[in-house]
Amino acid sequence: MQDNVERELNLFIERAEDLEKSSFLLAGPKITALLQAIASSPALCKLIGNCTANFSYAEELNRAFSELQEGQVYSSFLRLPEDPARRVSLVFCILMDIDSQKIDFYQFLSSCFPGDGSYYESFNAFARELIAPFRLTLVALHEAVQAGKEEIAEPVPRFAASKSTEKVLALLKQDKDLIATAKTAGKIDEKTASEIAELADGFTAALKTGEKEFIRLMYLGYRYALKAVKREFNIGKMERLLLDGGLI
Repeated sequence: MQDNVERELNLFIERAEDLEKSSFLLAGPKITALLQAIASSPALCKLIGNCTANFSYAEELNRAFSELQEGQVYSSFLRLPEDPARRVSLVFCILMDIDSQKIDFYQFLSSCFPGDGSYYESFNAFARELIAPFRLTLVALHEAVQAGKEEIAEPVPRFAASKSTEKVLALLKQDKDLIATAKTAGKIDEKTASEIAELADGFTAALKTGEKEFIRLMYLGYRYALKAVKREFNIGKMERLLLDGGLI
């Protein structure tokens, strides 16, 4: 199990560094690959999910811009939070919005990282001042949690489940039975089945918190895991319910 966690962390580091060394023209697929590395890791999903508990993306984004000091020259117009959990949460949410095209990446670069006016310099500032701190902070948090030096409170169930949520939870329960059946039939190996079941449990826990960004992350992790073994189970139905319920 520990070997899996280490491998997942190394993959995250590799994908983050690959993005940092990339260019604005190639950044899109590399952002997707980075998010896939996170979503396919139960340990990183849980860590980021805990970081985003009680986190307001809109408020944090506004604060990141409002804390700029007048009269100073910046290579970026975005100041990351000092708190590690808030920093990880903010960058993660920004990357999710870029990947889903809720944020226009090129406009984001020119607006937040103007530099000398070129996309080349804007991307370098983006990699240096957003992605590198995200990588370093997430790795440091992960290592601190693993060593027992840091504890991030887990999200607490605190909402009345909607009909959409109840239906998704029921579909997840069906999926866990399908995973077990596929494992018994030898269609999915035991290790892979265990990892998918763990992500399904994480997705279930996220739904019970009502935390939108946590739900979105765990949904992506579960979807990527099923895609890797070329199985869909009930993911299509879940996606429609989550969209209808405004949960992703």
